[in-house]
Amino acid sequence: MNVELDLKQVMTVLRKKWWLVALITILGTLAVGIYSTQFVKPVYKASTKLIVNSGSEIGGFKLDLNLINSNISLISTYKEIIRTPAIMDIVAEHPELGTTSDELISKIGFNSVNGTQVVTLSYADQNYKKAAKIVNEVSAVFQQEIPKIMKVDNVYLLNEADVNKQPVPFKPNSKFQVAVGFVLFLLCGIGTVLLLDFFDDTLKNAADVTAVLELPTLVAIPTIRTPKEQAGSGLSKNKKKAGETYGVTAN
Repeated sequence: MNVELDLKQVMTVLRKKWWLVALITILGTLAVGIYSTQFVKPVYKASTKLIVNSGSEIGGFKLDLNLINSNISLISTYKEIIRTPAIMDIVAEHPELGTTSDELISKIGFNSVNGTQVVTLSYADQNYKKAAKIVNEVSAVFQQEIPKIMKVDNVYLLNEADVNKQPVPFKPNSKFQVAVGFVLFLLCGIGTVLLLDFFDDTLKNAADVTAVLELPTLVAIPTIRTPKEQAGSGLSKNKKKAGETYGVTAN
C-alpha cells in the first residue's frame, strides 16, 4: 500500500469508519464532562477594591497630577509589602480564618490597572465564605499597617467582599474543558481511524492487488461455493456479499 494517502482516500476511510470517530469523540467528551463536574472541587474567588490616594483638599478639589503619579508608582511597592510577614502574620493571628502566613502570601492576589490608583485584592479557596473573610481581613490589616510602614496614610477601602453572596466558581471552567475535550477527542478519533487503515495490509479487492504487485489485473474470479454452502446460504443470502471476486494479475 502507498505510504501517503491523498485527500480522497482519507475521506473514503473516514466515511467507512465514521462511527468509530463518533464513538471516541462522544465517550471522550463525556469523560471530560463527568470528571470536571463530579470529581474536580470548585474553587471560588473573593475580592476587595482599594484606592491609593492622597487628597489634601476636599472642598476646593485640587487635582495634583504629580501626586497622582506618585501614588501610582507606590502601587508596585505596596504589592511587595502586602506579601510579607509584616502584614500576613497579623492576619494569620485570627484563628477563625484557619490559615497561615505562608499560605496567605502564596495565595493572595494583587492586581491593578495600568495608569489607575485602584487596586484589587483577591483570594481563592474551595470555601467562598472563608475566602471572603480572609480577603476582607487582609484589606483591613493592610490599610491599618501601611501608615506605620510608609509614614503615609493613603490607602482607602472602596468595597469589601460580600460574605453572603451566592458565589459562582471560577475554576474549573467546565464548558471550556468540555469544548477542548471535544476537539481533542475528535482529532484523536480521526487519527486512530487513519492509523488503523494505514497498518491494515489486508487485500480487499482487485485494486489493492494491482496496487501492491504493480501488475494489471487480467480477470476477476468469483468465489466458488460447494453445493452444501450454496444450500446453507439460502437462509442468509440477504446477509452475504454478492459478487465477491479475486484478482488474477499478469506476470
